[in-house]
Amino acid sequence: MSCSGRWTVHFEHVSGINTTRRFAECRRWAVLAMAMLIAPTPVLAMQMVASSDVAPSTRTDATEPTYPTSIWTELPPSIVTEAGYRAGFGTGVAAMGEAVEIRPGSPFVRIGDRLVQLTNVPILSAGKLLVPDELFRDAAFRTGAEPVESAESGELLPPVVRGQRSRRPGPWRVVIDPGHGGRDPGTRSPRSGAQEKPIALAVSKLVYEELNAMDSIQPFLTRSTDVFIELSDRPRVAVERDGDLFVSIHVDAQRAGGTSARGFTTYYLGASRTEEGRQAAMRENTVPGADASERPNIDQLEFILAGLDQGVHLRESVRFGGFIQNRMRESVDSPDRGVRPGPYWVLVRATSNMPTVLVELGFLTNSSDERRLRDPAHQRVMAKAIARAIGEYLADKRARLAALGSEE
Repeated sequence: MSCSGRWTVHFEHVSGINTTRRFAECRRWAVLAMAMLIAPTPVLAMQMVASSDVAPSTRTDATEPTYPTSIWTELPPSIVTEAGYRAGFGTGVAAMGEAVEIRPGSPFVRIGDRLVQLTNVPILSAGKLLVPDELFRDAAFRTGAEPVESAESGELLPPVVRGQRSRRPGPWRVVIDPGHGGRDPGTRSPRSGAQEKPIALAVSKLVYEELNAMDSIQPFLTRSTDVFIELSDRPRVAVERDGDLFVSIHVDAQRAGGTSARGFTTYYLGASRTEEGRQAAMRENTVPGADASERPNIDQLEFILAGLDQGVHLRESVRFGGFIQNRMRESVDSPDRGVRPGPYWVLVRATSNMPTVLVELGFLTNSSDERRLRDPAHQRVMAKAIARAIGEYLADKRARLAALGSEE
């Protein structure tokens, strides 16, 4: 199927599903996902990269973080000693005896002679260095978590979880899902009435174009025109295509008539930690025209998701989300709202088969974000950032699989 005469779009037709059973199917998939993911697996270590690959951001966020953090200089000595902040850097000695160096606004933390990439970034707030708690759960702070060295590149690579499936021969398959469409406009601007659905579609097509130009990646779109697709059918495309990644593209909105919230967020499947995130998921899970009995029960979904935290694909989804946020932060002049869990039905079925994320590009309810979201040049910037993050994540995963000898 062609799109605007420029791309040959791989599009899976998904009609023929009865509307009245779409959320019942979602619930069955949620139970299936729980069964497949609940078995505990080791925590994936974070990406370690060569110093030549590092381009630390000098941007800091003076607002309160939206992810769990700790004050660097107030950590107990069982975690870090000699902790301080001076000349724009946090320094200290980790429990294992290695020197630590942290820079606000950069996802890269130096531990000894290694660089560890965080999903979320340290920030400076009220003169204090706030460090994402994920750092202290990572294998880099645990004795015996030695990196794997690639014989080909000489770069330090993180340990990977044994038991990940070997790849099929051929290119990586990436399924891009433009949110909403047809009778479902998504969120609207309170000023101009602009809708979410054309923005999501435009950016998704540009991501497709960028990926299609890359070697070893085969992109697909769940929709290439302004058509309505059942919420339950979108991940089916990824599953039936035997996808390696599923990326759903959306635009955010502030609830209760607010207009001040700005920024980009990447969500992975999980129970929301904030009421704001919960409301965002409820909005994305609601389909116009569906009666109350057919709408997803978010309380039920969050109960199910409480047991899914140890799944390999969930761990990879968090890691993948970090790549997206890092590239968006470098490219987009808007606040980084972090990688967060969210109870999104569109991610449930796909997460049992592959890493999945939902990207909120910005807030259509905010005048500054709206101006950028509707600008074709800015749409291209966002698409390039997302596509680059996808390419880098897949290269990272290929290296980790090769380290285990499971790359085909």
